[in-house]
Amino acid sequence: MTLAALSSRDSTMVFRSLLQAFSSPGERVQMPAHLCDSMSPLALPLLALVDIETTFCIPDDADLEAEVAELTGSKVVAVADANFVLCTTPPPQELVLHVGRGTALQPQLGCRLIVSNESHEDNLTLRLSGPGTRPESQLSVCAAASDFIAARNLAVAHPPSGIDCWLVSSDGVVVGLPRTTHAEQG
Repeated sequence: MTLAALSSRDSTMVFRSLLQAFSSPGERVQMPAHLCDSMSPLALPLLALVDIETTFCIPDDADLEAEVAELTGSKVVAVADANFVLCTTPPPQELVLHVGRGTALQPQLGCRLIVSNESHEDNLTLRLSGPGTRPESQLSVCAAASDFIAARNLAVAHPPSGIDCWLVSSDGVVVGLPRTTHAEQG
């Protein structure tokens, strides 16, 4: 699917979906269906959030990276310097531990990580806890994401610094994992 620049209205709708996903960690939130039908849902967070004042990278898809850069005017940088990182597959531990986490005095400098999350038969179940999570909250992720989840837990271990993550499926469902949410297998 070819990407297109989002209108102000569409950008706001995607932003609201992402915000709702963060306010209820682990809950499945549907992004706007008309957008998910016409372009890759995985790219929607970048199309809605990045601009000439932000940086991003897509380390595993150079063509998608070039298309997003052209549409948004955002600058492509190295993983460690990116405000936003999109991964079309669960990222390796090295990548997650290499993204910016901000500092105790500037936690807003932590990276926002967008990760593809597709359902498979060998899914892992994660127990979630932390602010905004419902009691007994659980999340299913593909088994290939186990290294990513372990690395994410290390990256958020020293609040307020850390990374915020959105897991996005091919049908446009987004799940938020803010840095304040603890995820453990089980």
